[in-house]
Amino acid sequence: RTRLLFPGRLSVGRNVWIGDDSYVNAYARDGMRFGDDVRIREGAWIQATSTLDQPGVGLVIGSDTYIGPRCLLGAGGGIRIGTRVTFGAGVQLLAENHEFRDGSRPIQDQGVSRSGITVGDDVWVGNSVIVLDGVTVGAGAVIGAGAVVTGDVAPQAIVVGNPARVVGTRS
Repeated sequence: RTRLLFPGRLSVGRNVWIGDDSYVNAYARDGMRFGDDVRIREGAWIQATSTLDQPGVGLVIGSDTYIGPRCLLGAGGGIRIGTRVTFGAGVQLLAENHEFRDGSRPIQDQGVSRSGITVGDDVWVGNSVIVLDGVTVGAGAVIGAGAVVTGDVAPQAIVVGNPARVVGTRS
């Protein structure tokens, strides 16, 4: 019961599993690549492009990475997820922002900005975390459940809250 659009733009390694009721739209400038032993649980929504005339950048998921149930990966600006990364349920990575500052024009006519999101190796992202466009999460970081990440997270940092703030380190 998984829907896969533009499968020719998706490259997968060995032992890749995509759960039931997931939606993957691989139409992107750079396509999508999933490494070996990637597990994407049920109900995932993965997309880089909403309209065919403005393709997004794409998505790379490193090997031995687990994406929990009901995760949303909006890869318009590009998302790079490292190896041995674990996402809890309901995580959202949103690599695109709508422009809205010109009050004389409808928001839908103002376009988008795209910077991209990078998640380093060996990162744990707790349930219901939201990571916004332009963020880099350093290797070994931990993001606590429900955090909203609006700025970069240093390697080995432990962050929680809205907006996310450092509460410790793993080293």
